[in-house]
Amino acid sequence: MKKGDDSRSRTRPLKLFAMVFLPVLLLAGGALGYGWLTGEFGHAGKRKAVRAHSVRVAHRGPVRPRYGRSGFFERRSRARMAPLVETHRVRLGSWVLSKTFYGRVQAKHVLEVRMPVSGRVVAVHPHLQTGGYVRKGDVLLRVDDLTYRMAVDQARAALKEIEGKIREIQAQIAMEEASLQNARRQLEVAKRDLQRVERLQRSGTASSKALDEAILAVAQRRLTVMQKEGAVRIARARLEQYRAQLQKQQAALRLAQRDLADTVYQAPFDARVISAQVEKGQYVTAADKLFTLSAIHSLKVQFSMSEDQYGDLLAAQGKILALPAKIIWRSGSLRHVFSGEIERVAPQLDENTGLLAAFASLQGDEEALRLIPLGAFVDVVVTAAISRKVARLPESALHENDTVFVVENGRLKSRSVRILARAQGEVIIADGVREGEEVLSSPMPNARDGMHVRKAKP
Repeated sequence: MKKGDDSRSRTRPLKLFAMVFLPVLLLAGGALGYGWLTGEFGHAGKRKAVRAHSVRVAHRGPVRPRYGRSGFFERRSRARMAPLVETHRVRLGSWVLSKTFYGRVQAKHVLEVRMPVSGRVVAVHPHLQTGGYVRKGDVLLRVDDLTYRMAVDQARAALKEIEGKIREIQAQIAMEEASLQNARRQLEVAKRDLQRVERLQRSGTASSKALDEAILAVAQRRLTVMQKEGAVRIARARLEQYRAQLQKQQAALRLAQRDLADTVYQAPFDARVISAQVEKGQYVTAADKLFTLSAIHSLKVQFSMSEDQYGDLLAAQGKILALPAKIIWRSGSLRHVFSGEIERVAPQLDENTGLLAAFASLQGDEEALRLIPLGAFVDVVVTAAISRKVARLPESALHENDTVFVVENGRLKSRSVRILARAQGEVIIADGVREGEEVLSSPMPNARDGMHVRKAKP
């Protein structure tokens, strides 16, 4: 037992030395080796000179890397410190901007029908019921027209009576004018007689009585002419009154004829019946809403677009109106595609949603248009014109102020670009990059000109 204890006591200092001093010696040896490799030992004067030179030329720019024994390791360390980035190779080509919206089908022309005249319904079109379809010109409704036909007959009779009075007064005017002409001729004769008597009276061959009689005759003839002229003027005034009555009666006749025509209602276009509340034998008035029609061939789609979407379409095409649209309606396994174009856009954003309301036409064959119900939800795919020589880059490649960074010789170089649109995580660039260039695609908020980077291998 004493012998074993002695052996353990002799090995204990060796273990303590190995556990405490050996790691210290190894660390010291490593530090000395690193200093020798990097030139820290034996080159203190050179290092101080380099530092002093760096201070003197600090205003000229950064110190160039050293290429002595320590320069190799400096370049290697910088290469290892440059961030590893992903790049996207630029490929220029054509592009079509396409945006999908969601809208609802609406009727462009909706007509709520009320009969302009009152009366009892005597005939109703068999398809005049909710969900029915009618053709342009179909007689949809008839109202009893007896009263209105009588009104037309009375208006025509009154018109003929006035026309007869006009002819009568015209004949009277003709007689009065003839009588006036005769009175004027008699006046001229009386004036000549007066002149003759005046000459005879001056020569002493005519008495004063003859002169007085000649003067009286002229005065009487002049009075007759004035009476005839007054009669003609009165007759002409009566003629104007009858002509005014004629116009009034003609208007009354036209009104009666229109009322008669309004007892029959014809479909103004090919339409579907949205609703109908009229039956044969029902008494209707001008205040009663009877049925509602919507034009089959005149449908529209209302949808909403954001301000950014509006700007993308406007930037790509330079306009919004008349842009082509494809309207897709799906109902179960049924799928129909219609054509159309944007017809109008609301002038202001909606206060609640911040969106713009837009309207597109909907065109297609009649059978398909008759199938699609009003209010149906549809996809609206709007396409802009094709652009040439544009680049498609990921959105992560775009930095502030519409800038991208091109990787050239391991360094970043900023480029200002012109953005046409953003679509599905990509940004469409029109100017600023060239074919084949490598563009930084990794998100780097601290990217700057001249920054060293390493391209990740594909």
